[in-house]
Amino acid sequence: GVLFFRFDVGEIIRQYRIPIHSNETSTELEKRLAKCGSHLLMECLRDLPRCVEMATPQPDIGVTYAPKIRSEMSVIKWENMSARNVFNLYRALNHVYPLTTKWHGALVKLTEVILSEEDIKKNALDTGSPITNKEVYKSALQFLNSSSETSSTKNTVFQTKDTSFTNKSGNIHFFKNKRELHVTCCDGSVIIVKKLKVSGKSVTALDFYNGFLAKRPKSEWNFES
Repeated sequence: GVLFFRFDVGEIIRQYRIPIHSNETSTELEKRLAKCGSHLLMECLRDLPRCVEMATPQPDIGVTYAPKIRSEMSVIKWENMSARNVFNLYRALNHVYPLTTKWHGALVKLTEVILSEEDIKKNALDTGSPITNKEVYKSALQFLNSSSETSSTKNTVFQTKDTSFTNKSGNIHFFKNKRELHVTCCDGSVIIVKKLKVSGKSVTALDFYNGFLAKRPKSEWNFES
């Protein structure tokens, strides 16, 4: 949310509570907070005496501190993370540290990822919300604060349209018609990769297929933690 404090400490003289949309990135949220903050400032200045009079103490219970963002937080642990985990990490860190993984020892940055339609719908059903996902259920900040939480789900093996392809954590499947990389996560869910950066060069999923995947057998199409 957005708050106004007296000299950054002391009582709260005005505040807004702002829900975070379930697919909203930190950059998108920052823009919304900046807009809301400017409106809040104008409201506060217009009615400052009353705002000061109605000021409320900051709560002592439930106070948390955001962890310091470190580059190692951006490493994807395919064997422990679901697609939603990966996407939440992307939402939280991409503006500072793009998600990182390895392709046969080479560092790869995932600069644009999205959830599959199936995973978006599943999240809506799990939370009992409309499929539009307008309300947040696990914010980017909450994800960072619980970074030690990992999934206990084991690797799931299932068949895709390409029956020669077996999905395990980190396995990559390229869809030519969509020009997307689909990477399998620990619970069998799939994170969709649209853009990457390899050796400092920005490439599309199609570029990555032509330059890297196509040169190896499908049994070697996998990202590593």
